[in-house]
Amino acid sequence: MRFSKALRELRHEFGLSSNTMAEKLGVSPQRYSAWETGKTLPDLHMLEYICNALNVPPDIFFDLSIERPSVIEDVIYEAKRLSTDDSRLILGIIKRLRE
Repeated sequence: MRFSKALRELRHEFGLSSNTMAEKLGVSPQRYSAWETGKTLPDLHMLEYICNALNVPPDIFFDLSIERPSVIEDVIYEAKRLSTDDSRLILGIIKRLRE
């Protein structure tokens, strides 16, 4: 599970023991251990505390690219729908921005 692995790796990077991390979050060591082993997940409120404690954004714990196409794919899809005149206009704008 991505979350548990990321949580464990981040804790190690900060040089914290699991007991210290549990104490920092105000949960029992058993509860914290269950998150790191993937037995359970914290609720969203606790995820916020974890992110604040480690000073990381929440997306570091999840692979969000699976659920959403990349920005490049979105741009390509929209570009294919443009008329020839609109395509020329956009290419002209890009050219001017590069100068």
